[in-house]
Amino acid sequence: MQLEGEVAHRMADARDRKPLQAWRGRTIHAVAGIGNPSRFFVHVGSLGPKVVPHPFADHHRFAPGELEFGDELPVLMTEKDAVKLRGHARANWWVLPVTAKLDPAFGDWLLRTLDGRRRPEAA
Repeated sequence: MQLEGEVAHRMADARDRKPLQAWRGRTIHAVAGIGNPSRFFVHVGSLGPKVVPHPFADHHRFAPGELEFGDELPVLMTEKDAVKLRGHARANWWVLPVTAKLDPAFGDWLLRTLDGRRRPEAA
């Protein structure tokens, strides 16, 4: 699986949008409380910014203070994490909507696996 998504929006005002390439060469904080935070950090870094990663456990219940890093650098997070911080947005907090792009072979594998589990019951 690969992540897709290249345009972030400011958490406090989703109309304010910025492609990650606008931060090319600039340092940003990236926050992720998802199953594989490294995948998010690598994706963000591949689009230009220098990433300071801040991984959290999957389903982490964020407190606003956990995203204060002692500077005014942009803080980029997933939509999943941003939902947990609604009502606490700071001017430098940004959200990156991403979608998962599955390998085309995944669908075939899944159907074979499900079919293999169903057949013994039918016999």
